[in-house]
Amino acid sequence: MNAFLVNGIVTYSIKFATMRSRPDGSNKRSYPSGHTSNSFLGATIIQNIYGSDIGIPAYLLASITGMSRINDKKHYLSDVILVQHWVWGLVQHSIIYINKK
Repeated sequence: MNAFLVNGIVTYSIKFATMRSRPDGSNKRSYPSGHTSNSFLGATIIQNIYGSDIGIPAYLLASITGMSRINDKKHYLSDVILVQHWVWGLVQHSIIYINKK
């Protein structure tokens, strides 16, 4: 649960720092995609706990979430692609840190 809280804080801090307009013009909180960051965070956690048999489908579902946000004109491709990489990296570094303790 702490990972989702930290993810939310980081995501919204970046959103308010960058103030990037959404493709549909509804507001200036396009980058990064919160839906995508939470989806990829969940998929990464699932991958690390249950392995590839469940992790790969979880990543596919997370990718569909990102694609749907682009399709709905809520995000640009870069909003989705970049967040996938930094969420994965943050989780991996956190796991390494926890395992060292």
